[in-house]
Amino acid sequence: MRKSKSCFPHVLQNNLDRSRSRGSLLYSQLRLSVSYDIHPEAQAEYEDHLLYYAARGFTFTTLEDFRAEIEAAFEEIVANPLTYRLVRRNGKQRRFGPTKKFRFIVYYVVKSDGLTPYILAVAHPSREPDYWTSRA
Repeated sequence: MRKSKSCFPHVLQNNLDRSRSRGSLLYSQLRLSVSYDIHPEAQAEYEDHLLYYAARGFTFTTLEDFRAEIEAAFEEIVANPLTYRLVRRNGKQRRFGPTKKFRFIVYYVVKSDGLTPYILAVAHPSREPDYWTSRA
């Protein structure tokens, strides 16, 4: 699944004009023009993590901080896909970019073009380690 943050319908542009305040979910999603591929299971677990925090009564600010941190990790990975450390799992090399506040790790590989990251997992390091290793 290819993600390109600049491909939003023009209808959202009206909402963007009204929500340019810092920290706005809509604005921060639209302002990025990064491109990466994400495994469907990685996308689902990212959304599950958001739902997990929401179900436990965390504030919208905490949810937005989590989303912004994961998206910032995606953006940093796209900007410099080869700078993060390699990790070997099940005989395959993958890279990972840690987040700062929420202790999640974004595992990914760089596609054969040498530029496009393929995100394999958004994982918490102490929950079921290596469950994602069969992906790609």
